[in-house]
Amino acid sequence: MAHDVETAAAAALVVLCAVDSDDEMPPTKKPRSKWTSQWLQRVHQQGAYENLMRELALEDSEAYRRWIRMDTGSFEELLARVRPLIEKKDTNFRLCVPAGERLAITLRYLATEDSQTSLQYHFRRAHNTVSNIVTDACPAIYSVLRDDFLKVPSTPAEWKAVAQGSEDLWQFPHCVGALDGKHVALVPPHETGAQFRNYKGFFSIVLMALVDADLNFIFVDVGRNGRMNDSGIWGACKLKETLERQPSILPDAELLPRSTDSAPYVIVGDEGFGLKPYLMRPYPAAELTTDKRLFNYRLSRARRTSENAFGVLVNRWQIYRSPLRHEPKRATDIVLATVALHNFLRSKRITRQLYTPQDSLDVEDILTGNVRNGSWRQGVTPTGAMRQFRRGGSNSSDNAKAVRNLFMKYFANEGQVSWQWRMIP
Repeated sequence: MAHDVETAAAAALVVLCAVDSDDEMPPTKKPRSKWTSQWLQRVHQQGAYENLMRELALEDSEAYRRWIRMDTGSFEELLARVRPLIEKKDTNFRLCVPAGERLAITLRYLATEDSQTSLQYHFRRAHNTVSNIVTDACPAIYSVLRDDFLKVPSTPAEWKAVAQGSEDLWQFPHCVGALDGKHVALVPPHETGAQFRNYKGFFSIVLMALVDADLNFIFVDVGRNGRMNDSGIWGACKLKETLERQPSILPDAELLPRSTDSAPYVIVGDEGFGLKPYLMRPYPAAELTTDKRLFNYRLSRARRTSENAFGVLVNRWQIYRSPLRHEPKRATDIVLATVALHNFLRSKRITRQLYTPQDSLDVEDILTGNVRNGSWRQGVTPTGAMRQFRRGGSNSSDNAKAVRNLFMKYFANEGQVSWQWRMIP
């Protein structure tokens, strides 16, 4: 009995010592998460949005524009549009990132080669916060700009308006846009295997676009995996499907200006696209006559719009200076956002001049026949994100050849312009 009492007393003493020991030892602290780090807590005192961006807005409008690729008025207009989609509510634990800062972080990311790691220090926001902000904001930007600035013509009258611009600016009547396509290079995505690995050996998604006479994107098809063969990419494009299944979407053939010949409305592309009654491509080099050279020249003038538009897109949104470090879905959102922003910034005279000054574009001197390269070419590199892809032409129908011959004859006669003959060898 005494032995039992002694055992119980010893056990109680062990428990008591354990309790005392716990009281003496301070509790183990969990590592402080990044968002509570002291340097992050000074975001309002020293972060780029509350300080540098406000200083630039007040003191240096040109530096502000270079910083996020738009002026203060355009930023505020865009913020008003996108705020309902990106604004978050404060919680009891922390204040949310303001909608204006979310937009600024996203624009800065798209406009520069800054990584998200670099931006976390610049804006004093945690890396995962920056990543989530960009992920949310890019599709939101596209969503709020799409209907007003990236609307595909849907009626013959709307297509005619596009064609009138081509006739006025580039002297190619009945042209409803210039077609082009690019591989958008990606850093090898996780868990996709070879699905997005193209024939050139790098990973990519594909962007197909139709550009109007004023360098606006009027149709984009983006996100298909780069492994598709090039003819298959165009074959699966929504625009091709629409034009072949619903040809009535384009205006009916009409008389060409100052001519008794009727011609259909067409798009123009390079030699990689197959010749179609609705798609004009150059004559092959092996069979050129003077009139065919002339046609190729006139077609190349109309096509310069797509080359300039893609060049400006890459030059202004410098995220394209290197392969995109995103999964295909997020990369698609980035492409759509930048295309919509391109059109948004070209929609007004003042913003257009700031976004695409005259020296940024390829310009033809009709007196000498020389083409002055635009400054956008200085920012395009073979290792960048936007890369040309090879497209295989298909057999051409007699009808398609007849349409091209009709335009060739027209440009050599009623449709000629005064300087054209000095432009061809």
